[in-house]
Amino acid sequence: LFYFSSDLPNTEWKYMQEQLKLEVADGKVSFYTKYSFNLDDINATKIQSLHLALENLRIKPKAKDHDILNLESLYVKNATLLPMQQKVHMEKTGVYGLRVKAVRSSDGVLDWVEYLKTEGEDTNATQQTAAQEKHEAKAWDVRLDALALEKISLFFKDQAVEPNVVTKVNELNLYAQNISLSGEKPFAYQIEADINKGALCDINGTLAHKQVALTSNINCRDIDIAHYRPYIDQVANANLKKYDLALERAFLDFQADLRVDENETMALLVNDANVSLKKLLVGKKEYK
Repeated sequence: LFYFSSDLPNTEWKYMQEQLKLEVADGKVSFYTKYSFNLDDINATKIQSLHLALENLRIKPKAKDHDILNLESLYVKNATLLPMQQKVHMEKTGVYGLRVKAVRSSDGVLDWVEYLKTEGEDTNATQQTAAQEKHEAKAWDVRLDALALEKISLFFKDQAVEPNVVTKVNELNLYAQNISLSGEKPFAYQIEADINKGALCDINGTLAHKQVALTSNINCRDIDIAHYRPYIDQVANANLKKYDLALERAFLDFQADLRVDENETMALLVNDANVSLKKLLVGKKEYK
């Protein structure tokens, strides 16, 4: 077993903390594997039965005492690597119990954008170098049988509108099967999400990403539109000469089949769309 903590010297974690405005407050990584090496056939070098786990990770901004990311576990189960042949096969990879918090300030800046900025970074040069390396490097053959992202929760507070709006993804689960890095063949996925106070979404479909081909069946219900009234008021006040309505209550259900295809351009097609607005209540603004 190999362990790490946020104060280990001479590690990538230490480098990350020096470059970013974040620090690893807690966490443990462990792995187990078998390794075989044949001098007569180096190409047959194999790392197999690899099990990797990252547990109880906590990340917080430097010099602050609140967490912005918590992770119960990230795991890889039963992976096989042929490094000389640049091949990787994983039976299952997953994330469990990820909790992320984000805030947009009153001047419209997302805190995570600031946290991830590196000291003296030349963004354009970095992107050009990465693109060049990607173009020159031989692609690895990476295959994953099953992906599971479970018990994911997100908290986002937007201080750029008044009153502030808080969006909560109470629980998100995503499952996908038969994924390849090349993205030539589509893989199947399923998403379940519980948002704010009782909104539920079920999404399933397929995705190929080398040349984007996405199909989705989307079914969402009980989305609280009035929760986002500050955005509606902001847009209406900016574009209408007079706006004195107040959306007191409204819930949205919708179902649709969506398809996105990449040819020379990106094409979006929506079929069988059904939208239902229910429990609508509109009042008149009261000015004090």
